[in-house]
Amino acid sequence: MPLQLRPDVTIVPLTLEHAPNMYRWMCDPNVSRNLGLRAQPSAERTAAWIDNALRDPSIQPFAVLLGGRHVGNVVLDRIDPYLGSARLSVYIGEQVDRGAGAGSTVAAAASPEKR
Repeated sequence: MPLQLRPDVTIVPLTLEHAPNMYRWMCDPNVSRNLGLRAQPSAERTAAWIDNALRDPSIQPFAVLLGGRHVGNVVLDRIDPYLGSARLSVYIGEQVDRGAGAGSTVAAAASPEKR
């Protein structure tokens, strides 16, 4: 189910249809370096990561949409129900959309102070 964070920023569950954009972003050295990729990106690895994330209860991946376009992702992983904690990763892969505030909007919405 989509979550509207501001009129032009929405997050939706990540699916395999988002894989082509993700793969393209992983090929950008700035994105892959900042995400800490340890292997050469491939379309197959990207699809496998999404498939695994969708089945793993300790990961919740979402696509960030800006004006209805997939521009990045937000991922909660290392989810620990006992501690009530998780790691939050937000990245905007589309270079032309960096600085538009979509990532900041997503991060602010996830902030514990907002709840």
